[in-house]
Amino acid sequence: MSDAATLIGLLLGTVGIWHWSVLGRERVLRISTELCRDLGLQRLDDSVALRGMRLRWVDGPAIERRYEFEFSTDGADRRRGEITLQGLGLIWARLAHPNGAIFIDPSSGAIR
Repeated sequence: MSDAATLIGLLLGTVGIWHWSVLGRERVLRISTELCRDLGLQRLDDSVALRGMRLRWVDGPAIERRYEFEFSTDGADRRRGEITLQGLGLIWARLAHPNGAIFIDPSSGAIR
């Protein structure tokens, strides 16, 4: 009985982590698409890549994930954007715009 409970626990944990990862990816796709639309940029490839994950202590343990995506200013170039989530919440976004990097910090409402 103990082996079956352990197996079920591992299976449920794996499914939970997979679901959490899918939700994060979908959230970044939505945020990056909205950012590009609002800034008059073209979102490329409709994909994102997880580039890093770390454990942070912010009012308790939290996992922070950094994703990358690509966008274009004129349809002929490829530029990189980054979005960091804590859980499913946006921490910051940065776009490597040719006129200077655009940094978005939703906690302060600042766009630099």
